[in-house]
Amino acid sequence: AGPDRSTTREQWEETAHQSRLSEYAYDPKARTDAELQADLLPALRTGETAEAAQARITAATSERQARRIDTGLGTEPWRPNLLENDATFPRAHTLDRHGAALPMSDMQDRVMGVGRWAGQPPASFAYKWVDDHLANRVIQQHIEQHWEEIRLALKEKELYKASWDEGELVGRGYYNKNVALPNTPRTPVIGETSWVQLTILLDTSGQSYILTAFPKGSFQ
Repeated sequence: AGPDRSTTREQWEETAHQSRLSEYAYDPKARTDAELQADLLPALRTGETAEAAQARITAATSERQARRIDTGLGTEPWRPNLLENDATFPRAHTLDRHGAALPMSDMQDRVMGVGRWAGQPPASFAYKWVDDHLANRVIQQHIEQHWEEIRLALKEKELYKASWDEGELVGRGYYNKNVALPNTPRTPVIGETSWVQLTILLDTSGQSYILTAFPKGSFQ
């Protein structure tokens, strides 16, 4: 139908344009995986503007990523084993740097920046787990209690970081007594902690893994 006498031609054309946009509105959540793959093609579709095509590609890309992550994460909290985790994912390094089997001298070397830590910035705190079974329990319990928060963070940023006071001894090692005093000799002192630091990432397949989980030093 043409414009009526109470409507200007510009208003009528804008109304028709909006109607076409509504007709071809794109909803990525309603698309199958195969359709989403096809939606990444840049060719304009009937009634589609260049801006709408770019918005379609962006939305399809985001939806495919969200589905990949959902598949990798699953719906139930996963119970990682640190030994298996570190062996499976090349970037994971919990036990190599904080495992209970490490000698205390390695923690001291890290604070001083010597031994296998030579050439790296010395650490203000270097603590290891008092027991690897305790480490597994603490991390598994945290993941179970914060699973929805973790899933959301991984879906949005592909990263989850948290630190907390476990309320019991989890680690011991060394800290630099003079950390707050610039231009003073580094002085390693034995310390203990109940604090934990956890970092979870996603790999390229969307599977979550623990980058590191360690007893966190603190002067609190």
